[in-house]
Amino acid sequence: MELLILLASLFIETFLTAGAGLSIIGIRLKIQKLIVIAAIFGFLIYGIRMFYEIYQIPLGTHTFIIIIILTVVLKILTKQKLTTSIIAILISYLLITLGEGIFMYNVFRLFNITMEDMLSNGNIRFLGTMLTNIPLIIVFIIGHVYKKSIIDINYLNEKEEV
Repeated sequence: MELLILLASLFIETFLTAGAGLSIIGIRLKIQKLIVIAAIFGFLIYGIRMFYEIYQIPLGTHTFIIIIILTVVLKILTKQKLTTSIIAILISYLLITLGEGIFMYNVFRLFNITMEDMLSNGNIRFLGTMLTNIPLIIVFIIGHVYKKSIIDINYLNEKEEV
């Protein structure tokens, strides 16, 4: 059951990572394509985290590896430019970091939940993931559902004449 909760939270987070990151810059993929990307992202992230856990590597560095791998996978699966993939993933990770710092940290502090509690209890981990995903959910709704682009990537790609 713990593994199922972990995989479900990974799937939701990776779905929102791909969807929010791309929709904020005006690229809206079909939901079926986002589901495929989320499944691939989820299993890759799970594999990387398990590798780090098995070989007892400190988890802080796994974020860089995940960002690089997700950028390459996003570029290949969506056939976007490398810069577009980099921007989408970095925006998503910025939103995840904001969610951790603003929502998860404060709710956990309010209810006196420690990191050990989160790592040992799948339900608390799921709650932490959902709290972390609040900025991703907001951006996904704005960008994908309401079709509002916050960043115009085409403007960034144009060369400015001096």
